[in-house]
Amino acid sequence: KNVDKDNEMGSDYRQEFNFYFDSDSWEIADKTSIDSFAQYAIKNPKQMFYISGHTDNTTGVDNLKLSEKRVNSILNYLTSTYNFHNYRFLKGYMADSKPIANNDSEQSRARNRRVIIVETPVKKPNACYREGLKNIKEKDFDNAFKMLNCWLLDEVEGDKILVLFDPQLNPLKKDSRWKFIESEVRKIYNKYKNPSYSFSLDSIYCEDQKYRRLAGYIQDLAGYISEIDTARWNFPQINSQEELKNDTAIYEHLKLLLHQYGYPKEEDVGKRSAKAAAVILIHSHDTLALKKYLPIFESYCRIGEGDWGYYSAMYDKLCVLQNVYQRYGTQFISSPDDPKLLVRHKFESKEILNDWRRKIALPLLTEDDFNLKMRLK
Repeated sequence: KNVDKDNEMGSDYRQEFNFYFDSDSWEIADKTSIDSFAQYAIKNPKQMFYISGHTDNTTGVDNLKLSEKRVNSILNYLTSTYNFHNYRFLKGYMADSKPIANNDSEQSRARNRRVIIVETPVKKPNACYREGLKNIKEKDFDNAFKMLNCWLLDEVEGDKILVLFDPQLNPLKKDSRWKFIESEVRKIYNKYKNPSYSFSLDSIYCEDQKYRRLAGYIQDLAGYISEIDTARWNFPQINSQEELKNDTAIYEHLKLLLHQYGYPKEEDVGKRSAKAAAVILIHSHDTLALKKYLPIFESYCRIGEGDWGYYSAMYDKLCVLQNVYQRYGTQFISSPDDPKLLVRHKFESKEILNDWRRKIALPLLTEDDFNLKMRLK
């Protein structure tokens, strides 16, 4: 065991445990060192670990397979002897790609024939979700549901709804056990005055964000580890026409909810569900609806039942649609000289704009903020 300042999982100080093997072997030579690690893991039950297998550069051997066998050899001992759960160990098979010695002598090659276990900042719910995704790929649905239930116990409440929008879980959604997952997600909205409205708003907010930010939120459920994950997952790309069609369908759903329940207060549906109405209205381009609901939303903000940041964005979006000066400087439009370059929509003056922002406690814009331009991908 040692403390390594510059290990595979980053530059922070973390506990690191090394286990060494004979040439071309995955047999455990010294179980004492593994037992020492096990005691440490038992004392830190919430700690997750990254376990990676390594080899020397001996030719004529499948080093990738050998590094995998070495990892599994350690894990099999830990799980059978100490009953550790597999989800606590995120696995990597490095073969001879990350030597710590130059392989020019038997002594240096021996240093490279190793398994490393190091602490990882990945939390228990991330590890459970990651293990569940692995189970799905292996078509082991029983364990996939076990891992999802494990995830539900520890995941942040506000993130639980994301499980309903992760297409990676589609193989589970035809199983009768999926109804339990859905019911557990819905339970978190029971603390609000209008649980049904809260859940519906949060759901259409997720739909609204599907081709915007939702993929990043879903990715974070399992955590992203550069040493293991080769690419970030994403939804399929859609064109502007498809995006408009999607936004229109979501807005039609919102209109039905607004007609049934009225404009949402935070105390009735929660902060994120309340902001969903503002976000979807901004994406709707519906001038009449913005005019109708802005005064209501402003009155909620004045009594602490709304977010001034979203109010300012709604107000400015209406200004953009009417082609008048925006008040708070929140909205960007395409540059007339370059459609892929976004510039801040026109405003009366920097001083007046910041005066308006000051009145509702928004951060004042700096000179760099005023000159900000953003390029579309």
